[in-house]
Amino acid sequence: MTNHFGKALLISSLSALVLLTGCKAGNTVSAEDASEVVLDDSGYKLNEVSDLRTQESKNGYIIEFTTPKGNFKYEVSKKGIIVGREIYKDVEPKSDNSTQGKTDVKKEPTEKSEPAKNESDSNKEENVNHASEDKEQPAAEAHQSSKDDQQAINLALANAGLTRNDVTDISVSQDGELTVVRFRFGDYINVCMVNLKEGRVVSTFFE
Repeated sequence: MTNHFGKALLISSLSALVLLTGCKAGNTVSAEDASEVVLDDSGYKLNEVSDLRTQESKNGYIIEFTTPKGNFKYEVSKKGIIVGREIYKDVEPKSDNSTQGKTDVKKEPTEKSEPAKNESDSNKEENVNHASEDKEQPAAEAHQSSKDDQQAINLALANAGLTRNDVTDISVSQDGELTVVRFRFGDYINVCMVNLKEGRVVSTFFE
């Protein structure tokens, strides 16, 4: 009886060892294992999420689920490594903020440009001092840059379904024709690539 129990315990231990060794050796993980990895990363248990969907992709799995705090989307490699994650707080705020952001993009330049045309008549143009123009131009460019940054931030937050109160550490930089908006939401740094000419976010990822 003792012998039989000892053999069973040994077999169980060897099975666990083989499983761990297989993982370390780089074997592919199952969809169920990948789901456990992302749930553990998000801090939620299986019974705390809904609409759990797992789709096999060329490089691994795409896993999506809904929590009380929003929607999560993960990309997991075949070795069980998280290679990408996205978090969307809510759908309704996203729609409202997105509309507001796009309205700002379309209307603000029109409102600013019309007074400029009305004030510019032939008599004023003849009396303009070139030195004054040189001083006013940097100030105008700085104002436009600040306005563009704000539009980019509004679009990035709207795309993620977040507000200013939800995030911290907001920064804006340029990458060619795209404006890069970074902000912290929880434990993640969200990076949004914004095309201000089109008034939309072209891509997002986490750092």
